[in-house]
Amino acid sequence: MPLKEILNNYFPSTVRLILIKALLFFMFYKFLFFLELKTVHYPLTSHVGKYTTILLNTFVDAPYFSVNTEFVKGQTTPSSQIYFKNKKIVFIADSCNGLIAFMRYLSFIFCFPSGIKRKLFYVILGAIIIHILNIIRCAALAYINLYHQSYFSVAHDHLFKYVMYGTILILWVFFLRKVHLQRKDKKKLNYV
Repeated sequence: MPLKEILNNYFPSTVRLILIKALLFFMFYKFLFFLELKTVHYPLTSHVGKYTTILLNTFVDAPYFSVNTEFVKGQTTPSSQIYFKNKKIVFIADSCNGLIAFMRYLSFIFCFPSGIKRKLFYVILGAIIIHILNIIRCAALAYINLYHQSYFSVAHDHLFKYVMYGTILILWVFFLRKVHLQRKDKKKLNYV
């Protein structure tokens, strides 16, 4: 059996197209982060820091939480330092601003076939949900670091990563509900 026939039987053209798009998006993603997008990271990190403190201050009697933009050792861009009564409790760096999570979600949407309007809808919906969830995550981590420091590393390294990527997975599953993969012999491979 020739290789082309094997590829067609096991990897329909749509699946091969998905894999090629995934490879292209991965190269694009690595190139963007190689450039260290300071023009994107700084405003996003500042925005997350600002709204994290607003969220934290809504649950206390006085505005005890504040945010300052400062450089942290080893960081190339300023991070948002969250303070509670002038005591540093957490900092939001470039890796915590939600851009990486959004880019991973964007790769899922980009790789699968669908109409441009539908993709655009899910990209905007995903960006809003991921951004709001990231602000809630940062506020929760600040609260945990302030009152339950022994749980901070478990919450940061595991719990909230599962929540973020679980949400991305759920959004992607909703996106896939109407995706139909076509084979050359016109049989549809349906994703629920």
